[in-house]
Amino acid sequence: MHKTPPSMRFLACSQRCPASELSDIVTAALRAVSAEFCRRWRTAYNSEPWYCFNSADVMTTVHRFNAAAIPAAAVDPMAAYDFTRLYTNIPLDVLCRSIDKLTRTCLEGFAGIEVLTTLPARQHPDAQPVHTARLVPDAPSCTYSAQGRHVRRFFDAAAFDVIFTSLVSSTFVRLATFGPCLVRQICGIPMGISAAPFIANLFLGWYEFEFLAQMHGPALSAPARDVLAAFGYTNHSNVNTPTKRALLANQFHRLRRVITDPDNFAFEMARIVQALHGSGYSQRNLLRTYGRLLQFTPHAFYYARRTPAYRDLLMRTRTYLQDPATYQPS
Repeated sequence: MHKTPPSMRFLACSQRCPASELSDIVTAALRAVSAEFCRRWRTAYNSEPWYCFNSADVMTTVHRFNAAAIPAAAVDPMAAYDFTRLYTNIPLDVLCRSIDKLTRTCLEGFAGIEVLTTLPARQHPDAQPVHTARLVPDAPSCTYSAQGRHVRRFFDAAAFDVIFTSLVSSTFVRLATFGPCLVRQICGIPMGISAAPFIANLFLGWYEFEFLAQMHGPALSAPARDVLAAFGYTNHSNVNTPTKRALLANQFHRLRRVITDPDNFAFEMARIVQALHGSGYSQRNLLRTYGRLLQFTPHAFYYARRTPAYRDLLMRTRTYLQDPATYQPS
């Protein structure tokens, strides 16, 4: 239910499962790798990779930006860009190969990753173990040691690749509806494990890191570098043509599900038409498509559209396009 508008979707989850402890260890290791990856990125390209670990922090930042940059009486539409996606279509072999390359790059100059696990005290048996990790320059004499409540584990690049592959390849779902069978996930990041945000961020970060390395590669000819620089877009996402054509319809159906006031719906549709027109869309074609959508969805605002005031939502939207100040929120 984290999407807007909310929609029902299948979610498999478990409070505790055999992979939980392994996932927590991998999470601690990836946290240390992430810090080193940022340092290497900063050294190579004098910038920072984009990490998104907490959606609440992102929304807080967006709200703070809006409050500072947008006047309260502004009627111009906002432009929104999709900066993150759930990587549900990544084959696991591609995912593991990318994380392995990133890990080996970050471990250059280090022997491996040391993970320290502090077990809960006896008086708090229900507490969770605490895992911390760091990159160490020298390999210890043994890869596993335990002393009291403290357990130390050491992973070189090859050993970490083994436990990471084991983790992402060990997601099973029991489908009782179609009989007592287990289905193993072979595509996409398992989003129910604690390491999922780090895996998603690092996968995308490594993808961009390799791309930047190709752009700055000395083996490229001067014309090739000029072409890459000319197409190094930073202000739009090069969305494919079918997706661009479906933007108005998608926003139409989204708004009619979340807005109950037909007057507010007409105003928001006017803002969307204005935004798309400002991006190069034909306003005439947008309004024609909008009229067809209203015709094909007579159940949208059914009772309101039977009254004279809201019988023609298209005309009301045209009015708000010409003069947005006429809109009076109810």
